[in-house]
Amino acid sequence: MGYDWHITRAFVSYESHWFPILGTEVDALVDAEPDLLIPAGTPKRPDYCYVSWTAEAADSDDYLIFQDGRLSRKNPRPAFLRRMAAIAAHLDAWLIGDNSEVYAEPNAWQRGPKAFATRHFITRGPWRTGESNPPPIHADEWAALVNTQPDFEWTTQIEAVLPSGVRTIPCPPVATWTAHPTTVPFFMDDDAIQVRNADPPTIARMKALAIPLKAHVLDDDAQPA
Repeated sequence: MGYDWHITRAFVSYESHWFPILGTEVDALVDAEPDLLIPAGTPKRPDYCYVSWTAEAADSDDYLIFQDGRLSRKNPRPAFLRRMAAIAAHLDAWLIGDNSEVYAEPNAWQRGPKAFATRHFITRGPWRTGESNPPPIHADEWAALVNTQPDFEWTTQIEAVLPSGVRTIPCPPVATWTAHPTTVPFFMDDDAIQVRNADPPTIARMKALAIPLKAHVLDDDAQPA
């Protein structure tokens, strides 16, 4: 099976696409670091590539896969894991394991529960993802609803908590509720809408949006909000 380590700007690897490292940043990283290379003949897209470590201490298994806004490697050996930590620092990103522990030389440390977001979902299903019956929420119907809401707008900037502190980074278009004192992103999460750390006014706004979608609001334990 193995164990993956991820260079990411998210607290959990599967949210990396919401807080992404960009392909242009990976290209700039490779240009700046003489021991890194995007191998010729490997797939290369703005959102996907391989990055090889070419130092004298490297071997053929020392490479990263860039996809979904993160750089990852399964079972990196210790020397390469240390190089990954330096790459993460260069990118102002975290180096985390599959269990979201943060790598810090020479060990990994666990973040406390307060480091992670609580989650609420607008969904038609029994939990955060819908099922064929009832039908899932589709991205196009969510976008159509957002476009009718005067207190929502689409943005391509998001606030991220990074090793250097909190800063705004580019992201894919995300619907944000602008009537809240702090702008609240509403993420399209497969076939549901996810909001992180929702307070009571945000949950009330979610419930209002659920009505035209013929959906409901559940928490992370699949309980009604």
